[in-house]
Amino acid sequence: MTDGQPAPAELTFEDIERGQVFEIQRTFSHDDVLRFAALSGDFSPLHVDREYAAGTEFGGCVIHGILLASLFSQLVGMRIPGRHALYLGQELTFRRPVRVGEEVRAIGKVVNKNDATRSIVLATEIRSADDKVAVAGTAKIKVRDSAVMGAATAPTTSIASMQVAAVRVAIVTGASGGIGSEIARTLAAK
Repeated sequence: MTDGQPAPAELTFEDIERGQVFEIQRTFSHDDVLRFAALSGDFSPLHVDREYAAGTEFGGCVIHGILLASLFSQLVGMRIPGRHALYLGQELTFRRPVRVGEEVRAIGKVVNKNDATRSIVLATEIRSADDKVAVAGTAKIKVRDSAVMGAATAPTTSIASMQVAAVRVAIVTGASGGIGSEIARTLAAK
C-alpha cells in the first residue's frame, strides 16, 4: 500500500499468457449507488429510490450498469496488468440487472496478445451470485512495461531541428497484425 491505497500488480507483457483468468468480487451498497449517482448525475429512481424500485419488476434498486462496468477498470488497473495498464477500449453488453446488495464477480480472461503493439485483449464478464452473466464484453489494454517505457524515454530528435525535406510521415492501416504490422515494423526500423 502507498498512501493508504492498495498497490497494483506489476505484470509485464511477458508475464501475461493467453488463457489466464483474473477475478475480483464486490458487493455494491445503496451508499455506493448514491455516490455514483452524485458523480454521474444519474438519479434515475430505479437506482436510488428504494420505494419506487420495490414496486418494479426488479423488486429493489438496481445498480447502474456503468458502475458495474467500473469493476473492469479495477480489474485492469490493479490485477491485469496493474501498474503498467493503459486502457484502450471496452465493449459492453448489459444482459441483466443486478440489485443493490448482490455480490458480483468481475472476470477477465486473456484471449489475445499482440507482440507488435504490446497489447492484450480480455474477454470480460460480470457474473451475479447465481452465476448468471450480467455484463459481458471485451477489453483492449496496452501493457506499458519497462521495454516500452524505456523506448519512450530515449532521446529523440525534434522535428524543428531536422531538414524539412527529410521529414516523412507514413500512415499504416491494419498495423495490428499480418502484412500491416510487418510494414509498420519495417518503416519504424528505417
